[in-house]
Amino acid sequence: MNMKEQSYIKDYVRSIDGTTIGYRQLGQGPGLILVHGGMMTSQHFMQLGLKLSDEFTVYIPDCRGRGLSEVHGEHYNLTKESEDMQAIANKTGAQYIFGFSSGAIIALQTALATANIRKVALYEPPIVVKKTGQLFCVIGGPRI
Repeated sequence: MNMKEQSYIKDYVRSIDGTTIGYRQLGQGPGLILVHGGMMTSQHFMQLGLKLSDEFTVYIPDCRGRGLSEVHGEHYNLTKESEDMQAIANKTGAQYIFGFSSGAIIALQTALATANIRKVALYEPPIVVKKTGQLFCVIGGPRI
């Protein structure tokens, strides 16, 4: 590992229901939250975070029940996941958010729920859309 790969800090925030959410922070500049997908942890986004850390302060949280974060507990849902990201945005002042797969849905919900987030990037959000009686999944490249 080179020095840049080792230069991040771990921090924590309490979500509205008291759950501790851990995240990794690296870089400097405007705040950007990276939200991983369902079968991932914050460590899966470390290379991306390193690439972005020259221009952004990157916050890479572990969603509930993974890595640095506490288990999800009762009444776990999208709202809770969004509240976790809102807590990070409120603590750090981050105004940008990126989400991958199920993390894209969390990022979108977070952006809709808080005025702090000014720009959103989504990659492969698992959105099911009804069209002419058939269901299909919208997948592909980045969406804004």
